[in-house]
Amino acid sequence: MNIRGTQTWLVAIAGAALLLAVGSSAADAHPIKCYQVAEKPGSLNIDVILTDQFHSDSETPGPDVVGPAERVKIVNPHFFCTPLEVKCIVNPDTKDCPPETFTDTTHFLCWKIAPSGPPVNLDVNATGSEFGFAFEGGEVPLGKVQTAQLLCEPVGKHVIEDAIKQLRSGK
Repeated sequence: MNIRGTQTWLVAIAGAALLLAVGSSAADAHPIKCYQVAEKPGSLNIDVILTDQFHSDSETPGPDVVGPAERVKIVNPHFFCTPLEVKCIVNPDTKDCPPETFTDTTHFLCWKIAPSGPPVNLDVNATGSEFGFAFEGGEVPLGKVQTAQLLCEPVGKHVIEDAIKQLRSGK
């Protein structure tokens, strides 16, 4: 897969993970925009055990469980996601663009995890997407869920003032 295809899948994975992190349904979540962060040398290599709807050590696993909890390492930050303030979907016929505003202030930091476990290999459709209208039945066909790549967590944000001054001054 080329780099652009890999980035597209990573963004899709991040989006799915964040939906699970912010609420149990699309109605509970607010849209976010994710930025790739520049990697710094070195990695954390912190051991974590992750359980979700596809991987669990539960004695009574759910119907979608395909394997045990995943034992991975947190490697480095990969995406920083910000809540949208305004979103406007352009009507293709009228070119109108009614704005939708949001007040959520939750940011997310998505960490690269390694190693990637075996693929889940379950076909999944996303429901509740505003862009579902473009697909038959209104569900977005994602195809087979593959390997976990990211762990996303809600975080605060502190912008470094010197960085803002440098950007604004063009230096």
